[in-house]
Amino acid sequence: MRQDNAGSVTAGEGPGVPDALYGAALDLLDEPLHVVDQDLRIVLFNRAFARWCGELGLRLGESPLGRELFEAFPFLSSGVRDEYASIFQSGRVLVTEESNCLDGRQVLTETHKVPMLRDGRVRHVVTIVRDVTVQRRAEMALRDSEERLRAILSSIHETVIVVYEHDGRITSVWNTPEAERRYAMTKAESEGKLISELLPPDEAAMRLEQVQEVFRTGRSSRGEYSLHLPGGEFWLETVLSPMWGDDGQVGAVVAFVRDTTDRKRAERHLHKAQRGLAHARQEERRRLARELHDSVGQSLTALRMRLQSIRRDAGTAGASDLAGALDDLSTECGNVIREVRQISHGLYPATLEQLGLAPALRQMLKACRPAEIECALACPEEVERMRFGEDVEIALFRIGQEAVANALRHGSPGRIEVGLRRVDAKVCLTVCDDGCGFDCDGAIGEGMGLASMHERAESVGGSLEISSRPGRTCVKASVPANPLDA
Repeated sequence: MRQDNAGSVTAGEGPGVPDALYGAALDLLDEPLHVVDQDLRIVLFNRAFARWCGELGLRLGESPLGRELFEAFPFLSSGVRDEYASIFQSGRVLVTEESNCLDGRQVLTETHKVPMLRDGRVRHVVTIVRDVTVQRRAEMALRDSEERLRAILSSIHETVIVVYEHDGRITSVWNTPEAERRYAMTKAESEGKLISELLPPDEAAMRLEQVQEVFRTGRSSRGEYSLHLPGGEFWLETVLSPMWGDDGQVGAVVAFVRDTTDRKRAERHLHKAQRGLAHARQEERRRLARELHDSVGQSLTALRMRLQSIRRDAGTAGASDLAGALDDLSTECGNVIREVRQISHGLYPATLEQLGLAPALRQMLKACRPAEIECALACPEEVERMRFGEDVEIALFRIGQEAVANALRHGSPGRIEVGLRRVDAKVCLTVCDDGCGFDCDGAIGEGMGLASMHERAESVGGSLEISSRPGRTCVKASVPANPLDA
């Protein structure tokens, strides 16, 4: 059997692995597989399929061989019958995903239905079943915590099956047109070649050693590694399994390859975002510590000294003097209370939690605006009413708060303009001022919180742009987010 350029499997034509050896190879596959004829009767299944049915609690009774597919598996939807009909008619590969309740639990399966051709007609359909229940649940968890990681795990898919001889020569390859385009290496270019003819020397030597280890031990091995192919560098997860001959010796080694490149990249980005968020939180703690020390701490120290002074003079001071001192002390206590409230508002303003991002930004501008500086928020009415995820709202509020604080501390502006709008599926926050500007590159690490703003944007899958010149400084944060009630 072989696979043609359309992705279909052709039986009984051309060179390749003998049918008996191909059948043995199917039993080595980790993923369940079965074959049906034109009447949808099961004519073949591998060990992994039988094991998978048992694990799901499917009580098949007699062997499913020769039974009609819907008789053996009555839980299948009527749409599955239509899928098989379209494959027998069109000869095209079909990949689907469906949900079934099996043995009291919901199971998600991804199926690859591959037509098998003989004399130019579809005679059978090979169905490869992958249980993606755990994978899909993991994806949902990532979507809840990190929206930008949606569906990343669905990129983990089987791409290539390769059969090696002892010297590392490739005798057969099963792949898809998509894989050939991705790796810029066709089946014809790899079959019959030595590993050393296709890969860089170091990588070829490592790969040959792994293959020959399976020949020596007769044991399967699993590994994940990066590989340089004509199409670029890829991360591949490979299972090497022995193919036993009639003489009881390992006659070939078959490699089942999955491309994990996208998953690796997503993991690196997630780790970077998590590190950035942790750093942003640490900076927030430092900022709070400074404010408590410099503001509240000093005010409380002054109050303590006034109390000691009043206590010391209480015996000699007149009633009116004592009353005046207590009035001053009450005023200072009120000031400390206001400072604590301002710090509390900066940590997590009640307006943000109760009313949303736009009202919280407007309140922040009102609270921090000096009399001589004009501050304004521009926000469309429909965006004013929108609520987004808590992580998104907090991140954008903090970015806006830091940008406004930087403008007031360092820019000497006459006007600060804050904008909040929604473009496509992103929420965009801009903070612009007409101050003196600064050198964006030179300001990194100078205590202006630029790195913290970048990290906050990246932690929710967004980006941050900063531009500055005399008379115009603008901070723009864009974060992918949909309204909660959409």
